[in-house]
Amino acid sequence: MSAQVQGTLLDVLKKKMRQTKEEMEKYKDECEEYQRRLQVEVMRREETVSKKPPNRFNILSYKMQWQALVS
Repeated sequence: MSAQVQGTLLDVLKKKMRQTKEEMEKYKDECEEYQRRLQVEVMRREETVSKKPPNRFNILSYKMQWQALVS
């Protein structure tokens, strides 16, 4: 009977560990989504704050930023 109880406890612990891992993965995914949203919002606000009438310098700056992102 002791082996049966140990087997049952082991099954319960394995189930709990699996549930905990699934919860952790869910929260990790949520965290990554919130980080992505935050980054998008930061970029949007920086763009809004730095909006100025386009001039040659700004166009070159955007072109260089785009090339850095693409490469």
